[in-house]
Amino acid sequence: MALTIMVIGTYVWVDTSMPAGLAAVAYGGVASIAKLGVVGFHRSRIAQGPLSLSEARRFEMAHSLTTFCVALSVGASAGVFFHEPDLTVKLLATGLIFGYCSGIVGRLSTRPRIAAMAVTIAALPGIVMCALSDIGALHVIACVFLIFFFGSMTSIAHAYRFAHDRISMQFQMANLARRDALTKLHNRLSLREFFESLPSLERRRIAVHAFDLDGFKLINDRLGHAAGDELLCILASRVQALCKGRDIAARFGGDEFVFVQAGLRDDGEARILAETIHSRLTEPCRVGGFDVTVGLSLGYCVATHDATTLDVLLQSADAASYEAKRQGGGVVQAAAADNDRPSVETRAMSSLYPVQQAAG
Repeated sequence: MALTIMVIGTYVWVDTSMPAGLAAVAYGGVASIAKLGVVGFHRSRIAQGPLSLSEARRFEMAHSLTTFCVALSVGASAGVFFHEPDLTVKLLATGLIFGYCSGIVGRLSTRPRIAAMAVTIAALPGIVMCALSDIGALHVIACVFLIFFFGSMTSIAHAYRFAHDRISMQFQMANLARRDALTKLHNRLSLREFFESLPSLERRRIAVHAFDLDGFKLINDRLGHAAGDELLCILASRVQALCKGRDIAARFGGDEFVFVQAGLRDDGEARILAETIHSRLTEPCRVGGFDVTVGLSLGYCVATHDATTLDVLLQSADAASYEAKRQGGGVVQAAAADNDRPSVETRAMSSLYPVQQAAG
């Protein structure tokens, strides 16, 4: 665009010697170069990694300002050119307006406010100059400009809605691929992506809690699968409520769950959370008119160094949960993540409580 503005401006200057036109074109060239600089810096920054929200806002502001400056130069140049009696200059002004505005509509409609403002700034001076002219043909051109102006606004709105719907669908599909359909907790894929995104320093102080429900099959058999699904959703909401900071809860299928606890200061915090999970999930739940209570077998493992992989932590925590189930339910801490055998630190708890019909 910078080259187009300067070529047209140079031609008009040579043909008419208009100082105002030269000034508008010179301003447009500077604004276009500034716009290119913002685009280049933005791309180089993106290549270094994701932007923070504050950085994204600053870049959007810079793009907006430079875009408006270029649009102003187009509008000012066209307004000056339409004031000239030379028909060739008027044709160049028309081409400049249509070329710039079509580019804005085609490439900037995903930011509708910026696009609409840029088109308005660029087209309005030319429309006004044509409407105020004594030449009847220019009045027709002003009407044509207005028709295309409102058409551009409609195109911007349509393109924005299309992009919005497409991006929303992509987010929904990505979310479905990373969420359990029933409980809306994270799934295996999401948990693995979360772990891999953790900086090495944070991986040193995390705990993985693996647990499953004791007696869940009995509830399914007695009350039906719909009641079982309802129970899973209730318990999942309790687990989710325990997430703090960068903690993440996931369902691995059936009645198996995993909770990754991040930002540990000491091993005692992992023990406290494990007992809290056990306490919260073994509280009675009202399902289908019944008060239902299940047991829980939970094993957890604390990472000892940043080289510990998620698979090692999961295997260790899972082995500890089996040990808890073998002992009748409760909480068991696994040994260090690089060992294969869980410790036998256990808090004995009942694995199954009877299903009772609610009073009334």
